[in-house]
Amino acid sequence: MRGEFGNPWHGIALAALVGLAAFAVYAPSIGYGFAPLDDEQFVQRNTLVEGGCSPAALAGAWTQTRENYWAPLLWTSFMLDVDLFGMEPRGFHAVNVALFALNAAGFFWLVFRWTKGRSGVALAAALLWALHPARVESVAWITERKDVLSGLFFLLGLGAYVEGRRGRLRAGTELAWACMALGGMVKQSVIVMPGLLVLLDVWPLGRTTWSRLGRDGWRLISEKWAFWLLGLALAAVPIWAHAQNEAIIRSSWSERLAMVPAHYLFYLWKTIWPVGLMPLHPDLPARPWTSAGGVALLGAVTWGLWRFRERQPWALMGWLWFVAALFPFTGFVWAGEERVAMRLTYWPHAGLALLAALGGEAFVRGHRRRRSWAIAVCGLVLGAYGFQGQRQLACWR
Repeated sequence: MRGEFGNPWHGIALAALVGLAAFAVYAPSIGYGFAPLDDEQFVQRNTLVEGGCSPAALAGAWTQTRENYWAPLLWTSFMLDVDLFGMEPRGFHAVNVALFALNAAGFFWLVFRWTKGRSGVALAAALLWALHPARVESVAWITERKDVLSGLFFLLGLGAYVEGRRGRLRAGTELAWACMALGGMVKQSVIVMPGLLVLLDVWPLGRTTWSRLGRDGWRLISEKWAFWLLGLALAAVPIWAHAQNEAIIRSSWSERLAMVPAHYLFYLWKTIWPVGLMPLHPDLPARPWTSAGGVALLGAVTWGLWRFRERQPWALMGWLWFVAALFPFTGFVWAGEERVAMRLTYWPHAGLALLAALGGEAFVRGHRRRRSWAIAVCGLVLGAYGFQGQRQLACWR
């Protein structure tokens, strides 16, 4: 039955196709071995994992920190892999690929729902996100089960919140909070969720507008107090664990603030030109021109999209999704060796993909010639992403 949100069966079929496509693209990694970077500590020689599920191991997963992380659901998922597939890497890789396929299908479904059944927009957004070469690390690296598993809860939480506010899911907000808690038991990067929920209040929910956000903002922020408290608790755990092991790098506040715009500049450039990607990039040099360039770019894009806030509220929403979701990884807090890594764009890139897909649709609306060109450009971009992604995937063999 076709209703306000389009034909649901059409959307479900396309979501399944997106998931199958994502699985097929990353399926070669199922035959790869353990990576010599962190897989040994996280899986092979992790005493919590190597024996599979047992009462002692499950208790340890909840009461211990490993590699400066408290991640009970991550360790439990690895234990289940051992019980099902043994300690061979094939099983771990297969689960990573399957979880990522669910993420890709889920992202398509959310955009399909948020745009009220615009399948072309949802398809473009999902493929732009799923095929970007930056996704390779999160899928092909067993250790980065953190991304694909926490991402599943992250998506479920966003979807539950929107459906609950639309009156189509009972206790949707409570379910969203539970999903955030579960995701935080895998990777604490879900602490950005409350900020994204405020953005969703603007679009697609329309509970306020950008022009009224100054008046409505405090109400929308304060009603999410349970999410903010959960975020503070989840953020405190890894900071405490890193501090206990003296893994937090000491740097001045001025240096940290200067590095934030430089990191945004780096990640935006690698989004557009994703070559030379590696698990651990060298630290970004502290140069005045990179910080100034980052500030100028952030300010120019935000100001430009602000001008279209009434006609295209989704544009500023997608951009601020990227900015807000990436902020914890922009050098403000330095811990361990993971100061610059493209896998940290796992969910920030979803905002840019949404912006690009909806922006493309707005550009071609009512223009057949523009539509043909836009489809061709989108195809070329996806082809380039796919080609570079396969090259990147082969590096993990």
